[in-house]
Amino acid sequence: MMNPLKSSIFLSAVSWVVRAADWFQRKSATGRRIRSLRNRFYRETWNQVADQLGIPCRMLDRDLVQFEPVDGKPFQVRRNYTTLDGPETLKLAGDKSKVNNILSSHSLPVVNYLEFDASSIHSAREFFHSMEGPCVVKPAFGTGAGQGVTTHICSENELAWACARALKHDRRLLIERQIAGENYRLLFCRGDLLDVVRRDPPHLIGDGRSTVRKLIQNENRRRVESWENAQSLLQIDQDAVQTLRHQGYRLKSVPGDGERFQVKTVINDNAAHENVSVTDEMGISVIDSCRQAASLLGVQLAG
Repeated sequence: MMNPLKSSIFLSAVSWVVRAADWFQRKSATGRRIRSLRNRFYRETWNQVADQLGIPCRMLDRDLVQFEPVDGKPFQVRRNYTTLDGPETLKLAGDKSKVNNILSSHSLPVVNYLEFDASSIHSAREFFHSMEGPCVVKPAFGTGAGQGVTTHICSENELAWACARALKHDRRLLIERQIAGENYRLLFCRGDLLDVVRRDPPHLIGDGRSTVRKLIQNENRRRVESWENAQSLLQIDQDAVQTLRHQGYRLKSVPGDGERFQVKTVINDNAAHENVSVTDEMGISVIDSCRQAASLLGVQLAG
């Protein structure tokens, strides 16, 4: 039997299949609808910020907002990008290996990881076998929002599929030891803590009749009704398959009535109600470490 980890043809073929599937998803009516809702979410959010600050603003196009303070220079924001951080800063912040090196050189905690590419995938295999638990694979550069990330890698076959999926986004990849626990996002502006959000992974509740796949489809229909429900679709990808398998589910499984289960480990496909502000619950040492990390990277708006 072919070992997929030793076949560059396999990795390349799967990567192109993933590209094609993503392209069709983006071009679908549902994909266009969710992008429209996401743009509306950002427009509404920035309009609320302008109202709270008492600063006039106007739309320059469908997702570009210009703030026009009476006694200051106009500035623009586009979705989650602002003029506070320049392209070089954003490029550095998007390079996960460089960020890890900078943080670890200043004694900030960084998870065990290894950078590799398709030609050195044997090193990822060795790293995987050296870990005592599951691993995560992700692109090393240029992605956000959980793109190309696969968790719960517990076999060489799962490692191969995860690498093929991540290669769609970047030729450089990272493999990390998976750390169990809750996910928090701390938002800083020029060193000041604005908010702490606990980001719970996406969950669904069974009805005793529907399969997991059908429950996901129903959830996505709910999501496209309003930007207040979610800003992304609940994607069935390798991370979903492996997260479900880890709990003993498959896409054709039928959860019991009222049975709550986790759909994905990657947080970014969660719903609005699965993000909870918990600023008062966060420890000072964690806040200080995150503030230091933002400062070391030179990021003005960090989160």
